[in-house]
Amino acid sequence: MDDQEKILLGICIVLLFVVFLSKKKKVTTKSNLVQDGDVTTDGVYQKLKKCKVDIVDGRKNGFTEKGVHKQLEKQLKDIYQNVTLEQGVESKNAKAIDFDIGNGKVGIEIKIAGEIFKEGNWDRALGQMIKYTRNKYKSGNFIVVVVGFEEDFRNSILSEFEDDVHKNKGEFWFINAGSKEQVLK
Repeated sequence: MDDQEKILLGICIVLLFVVFLSKKKKVTTKSNLVQDGDVTTDGVYQKLKKCKVDIVDGRKNGFTEKGVHKQLEKQLKDIYQNVTLEQGVESKNAKAIDFDIGNGKVGIEIKIAGEIFKEGNWDRALGQMIKYTRNKYKSGNFIVVVVGFEEDFRNSILSEFEDDVHKNKGEFWFINAGSKEQVLK
């Protein structure tokens, strides 16, 4: 091999190396996501207003709390740098809030409207709110998201539950999954 061939071979190897590196999977950075220092309760509340919940065919009520968690997790992780599921809240019973946004900046608890209408579940939700707002989310940085149907939203029991949320220094948001009659044909 003469010198020209060696140079050409060297150039080809360098070009192949450059092409290989450019084809390598790019690492997604989180710079386009809301950083922890920029997380506010109002900001999270405004983003929650844009969140949607899909109805799952074959489900008795169209969705479950676990299914809603998965859907909201994806939506929230597309917005915020740090979204933690089942974040432990310091208490005797080691309760875990559904979502922690921004390393303790905002806590979100998810509830299904039809379940809140049952007295035992309402009492459980109220107990969770008290613990979360007493132990960690003390400064108005707690949001309860209730997912349900249009018919649920008009139920007076839900407005009583909303009052309880506000009494515990929380924010309340209802995600409307549509008309129960239309969705669950």
